[in-house]
Amino acid sequence: MKTTLQCGRKGSANHNEHGHIPEAERDVEIYDATHSSASTLRERELAVYSEEFLEGVKERNARYLAQRHPERMRTLEQIYVGRITRPEECILQVGNIYAAIDRALLVKLVTEFCRRLQKWNRTHGYPFRLLDVAYHFDEATPHAHLRRVWKYTDRRGYVRIGQDKALEKADVELPYPDKNKGRYNNRKMTFDAMAREIWYEVCREHGLDIDTKPLPARRHMSVREYTAEQIRAKEARVEALTEASETLENEVTRKQGLAHEAERRAAEARAEATAAKEEASSACQRMIEAQEEAARCRREAHLAFEELCSIRTEIKDAGSVLMKYRAQLDREGKSDLTGIMRGIAARQELDAIRKDHPELFDEKGRYRKKAGRSRRGERINDMLRPCRHCIS
Repeated sequence: MKTTLQCGRKGSANHNEHGHIPEAERDVEIYDATHSSASTLRERELAVYSEEFLEGVKERNARYLAQRHPERMRTLEQIYVGRITRPEECILQVGNIYAAIDRALLVKLVTEFCRRLQKWNRTHGYPFRLLDVAYHFDEATPHAHLRRVWKYTDRRGYVRIGQDKALEKADVELPYPDKNKGRYNNRKMTFDAMAREIWYEVCREHGLDIDTKPLPARRHMSVREYTAEQIRAKEARVEALTEASETLENEVTRKQGLAHEAERRAAEARAEATAAKEEASSACQRMIEAQEEAARCRREAHLAFEELCSIRTEIKDAGSVLMKYRAQLDREGKSDLTGIMRGIAARQELDAIRKDHPELFDEKGRYRKKAGRSRRGERINDMLRPCRHCIS
């Protein structure tokens, strides 16, 4: 039994509700993972877009407006229907119009597949948000439409829509790591291969004998089929180009951010250089002033040294004069001392005469016979004559 797991962005929430089919003929089951109270799937998915991406859309629009590119601004509605930002839809089917499984088994298979896929999603940081699953039992072959949106958090902290970025942050490798990333070497191929293996494993676990070989290339197609195939190829090409454009735009935005950061750092470096230059100029001025002060100190020291030498010379000359005066005073002092000693001896002799012969002196101690010519009288008068060496 052939199994199918095809992913793309061609479906819509309105189609999955089968609003175009009369209600009496409609046989659809909806599993809603948005937890929204809106009435339609489209409104519920828009509510998820508003919850997850509105802040990022506002920030990007503000950035575009600041960059003078208002034509790049997008509304949340435009993001929701954009070619690479609309929800991705996966069709899960077992069998064909000739042989198909019953609805209960299909629901069980899809439910288990979603559970395992959500487990992988949880362990890898939630790179996608599951929106809803619609089961169509009113068509030739029962099948399910699984819708999700890929998301990641950018360096500014905003949640963005981006399949490749989300898979890269989830650590999903390229199929051929040694080759350049491209249409035939991208992370979505690795993820789809893993998801397809999970789907096959779930089918086998429920006892289904499934055919996993790819269909051979069709050699003959009608004009309508060929035209439809060409249109799908062109749409895929446009989708790839749009995704590449978005990637390029993100890269340009990142480079602009880096350029702004580099400009800011350059401005800071210029300000620091200016401050350093001013500091160097101030230091040079202080050095010049210090040199001038040192020269002035050297001049004052030289003058002080000369004055000290002059003082030393004067002190030396004064010492010579002092030694000369000291020698003279020593000589004169010795002569005066001899006279003083003689005067003291004469006074002592006179006192002895006064004591022995008081009659020769009056009441004032003067000798009475002033006119005597005797040698003794002359001697006494000489003794009574004041001496220059006597104090009294």
